[in-house]
Amino acid sequence: MSSLASQNAATEGNRLGVDLLTKEFPPEVYGGAGVHAGELAKALRALVDLRVRCFGEPRNESGVTAYREPGLAAGANAALRTLGVNVEMAARTAGTDLVHSHTW
Repeated sequence: MSSLASQNAATEGNRLGVDLLTKEFPPEVYGGAGVHAGELAKALRALVDLRVRCFGEPRNESGVTAYREPGLAAGANAALRTLGVNVEMAARTAGTDLVHSHTW
């Protein structure tokens, strides 16, 4: 989003729409990146209209959408399975003002 568009959104009382794309997000955390993404989301929610898109099982948390690996052929390469999730998540960001890709 350009700075002019950002200023206009703030002037009109609209919150900036931000999508946070991350592999791990609470409660499915297996390392420091997941903890960081969770804390980053907490801080951003006060400032922007935040949507978190992450890998894993469905979440009950508002504004968080989890994506499972696509049904590929048995034994499909792990990189292809991950790429499938990444593509689906990225495709869902249409219309947002800013996308932050974390742990890709």
